[in-house]
Amino acid sequence: MPHTKLNKLLKPVKNLYLPKEAKIESVEKFTKDTYLFKVKNVLDQKILPGQFIEVSIFGMGESPISVCSYNDNQIELLVRDVGNVTSHICRLKAKEKMMLRGPYGRGYPMDELKNANIVVISGGTGTAPPRSVIQYIQKHRNDYKDLNIFLGFRSPEDILFSKDLSKWEKEFKTKVIVDKGNPSWQGETGMITDLLDKYKFPKKPKFVLCGPPIMIKFVTEKLIKHNYPETDIYVSFERNMKCGVGKCGHCMIHGRYVCTDGPVFRYDLAKKFTE
Repeated sequence: MPHTKLNKLLKPVKNLYLPKEAKIESVEKFTKDTYLFKVKNVLDQKILPGQFIEVSIFGMGESPISVCSYNDNQIELLVRDVGNVTSHICRLKAKEKMMLRGPYGRGYPMDELKNANIVVISGGTGTAPPRSVIQYIQKHRNDYKDLNIFLGFRSPEDILFSKDLSKWEKEFKTKVIVDKGNPSWQGETGMITDLLDKYKFPKKPKFVLCGPPIMIKFVTEKLIKHNYPETDIYVSFERNMKCGVGKCGHCMIHGRYVCTDGPVFRYDLAKKFTE
């Protein structure tokens, strides 16, 4: 067979593990160990709310990081210094490079959420994935009804996305609570479930959840106790992921791969994850 015909038949195989080099456009320190990276988008696929990418440093390894923005030209990543790889990522400065591959996973089903009232409930660094949902709704405002935002943090010093919060408070019903305040804190103090008891939700809401497993457990219990359907609750599970493409088996929980079947699951399909 002539080489020209053979070349047409042979399609290049996409390397699932091959990252692309991306330039860091800015780095903002939020807390003592948490940073917001804004990176040029070099990925081929559109990133949907709730998806994640693998961020790597040559010689150190890689880490799955949720995208916390909805922007075609730029990727925003919230990175917490909690391990060897993320520690090296957090040392990077603007104009330096990081390696990216993805996006991966099933995000929040924005099409299914259309024409509904949306309630975002998140805690700590779990605020990152729902931030992309909020930005998506802002850019497609006519497709959604009311948006309520409930956020919980350990202390006033741990509050993330302060600039966004000031804007969200003007546009949406936005409430923030901290576990423990300080002398200058004038907001709510307690657990995030306290907010759910205090404030009313809009009619027939769809819930967008993300946060520590213990938070997810008590929030979902509270919602179900108030007779909200499990099918209207969407939860992001981000622990245990490694390869991002369902090959290593690192993130399998109850027969499902968090990286490919999730990380976002409807609660009726994922309630065993919190048990």
